[in-house]
Amino acid sequence: MITDEMKRVMIDAAQRCHPKEACGIVAGGRCYELPNQSNDTGHFWLRAEDIARVAADHGGYAAVWHSHPSGVPTPSRTDWAFHPYGKALVIVAGDEVAVYGEEARP
Repeated sequence: MITDEMKRVMIDAAQRCHPKEACGIVAGGRCYELPNQSNDTGHFWLRAEDIARVAADHGGYAAVWHSHPSGVPTPSRTDWAFHPYGKALVIVAGDEVAVYGEEARP
């Protein structure tokens, strides 16, 4: 599901946005970086309009991704609390990209 090219896009975005979290979605077999609307360096917030704009061109989206500048690719309770059901959760930390499905949701 997550190709090496997609990982590179996410890792590059995370490095560029550090110390803020980078974020986006996976749609149509590609990774899209979207603007992080949060002013807090420890959080991310995607606008529904941004997600809808990209998803509309690809018949939906498969995953939401974001970076953890702290370097830990483990989802927090907040990550899961705001994560949409039925979509994979992808976390980028350093050069590591971890993918979590619904079975990992607490």
